[in-house]
Amino acid sequence: MRCSKIKKELSLKFITFEKFNNMETNDMIDLIIKETKKENIIVIEGSLNSIEEANLIQATMENIDKKFPGIEIANLYSNGIENLSFKERAKIFIVNKLFGRKRGLTIIGPAKLVRQIKRNPDNVVLKMIQ
Repeated sequence: MRCSKIKKELSLKFITFEKFNNMETNDMIDLIIKETKKENIIVIEGSLNSIEEANLIQATMENIDKKFPGIEIANLYSNGIENLSFKERAKIFIVNKLFGRKRGLTIIGPAKLVRQIKRNPDNVVLKMIQ
């Protein structure tokens, strides 16, 4: 008797800081919910501010059902601005003040695929459900 394995693809959607920074909060939340419902993992070059994260959690709770149990989210912040030019540092400072967003990495995945996201200052470990 031969045992066959079901292979499932892992889809990642990358969003650049520039695109992320130009998105309206509702559009960003809609995109995240839509993609995670399709069982995609989203990697954003940047971090959500506290209001955006709260709105995302609220939207997620409103969408939870048997097929969509929610999301897992983790942020990895970038502290490496010391090697940037004054102009680049000033631009990052202004963006952070205006939008409350920071450079870094945000990983968001559907809870039914992502068992756990562990963070420490230098990396993120994404544990998948098998």
